[in-house]
Amino acid sequence: MQIYFTDRDPFICAKNLPDQLTYKILTEVAQLMSKFLWEQGVEAPMKKINQGKDFCEWIGQDYANWNWCYLYGLALNGEYKTAYNKDVNCKSFAAIQRCHEIHMDNTLPCPSMWFKSNSRHATTPPFIPIKNFDSSVFLDWEKYRVVTKYRHYLNWKVNKWKWEGKCKRLYSWTNRERPNFIEPEEYKWL
Repeated sequence: MQIYFTDRDPFICAKNLPDQLTYKILTEVAQLMSKFLWEQGVEAPMKKINQGKDFCEWIGQDYANWNWCYLYGLALNGEYKTAYNKDVNCKSFAAIQRCHEIHMDNTLPCPSMWFKSNSRHATTPPFIPIKNFDSSVFLDWEKYRVVTKYRHYLNWKVNKWKWEGKCKRLYSWTNRERPNFIEPEEYKWL
């Protein structure tokens, strides 16, 4: 499970993703929000999953984190529609909307810490790269902020997909601008 936290603003974060990731991450956000509901004992729109424990804990730490995920899903749906020239919402977005409705209907037993927090901004989620990511190519990797790590990681993935000849949608921003931190051909695999 991954959310690619490349910016604190969920709308900019969604704009940073290439075409195919807008769809994939939209689905993963729906799964994470559903997983959180299931763990609270509330029936969710998507089936139970085993992955995403760290992100699910992050969602539950603060209402602002939950809200960030909802807004991220809303933004991802807009980017998906732009990239694929669609007039209708992605099916996963309906699950995100339903998760949020369940929460807003107060049928969700919220963690007590949500009521203690005055935070209007999401906290920083964990950085969880895919197992084959080699951070040793970056000097002082551990000192990077999470947003910077996700930007480097996305740049690495996009260039790797392109080098491997994967589907063009994995490294294209159709009807949208490529983010300035994506540098083509920055990494070479021998």
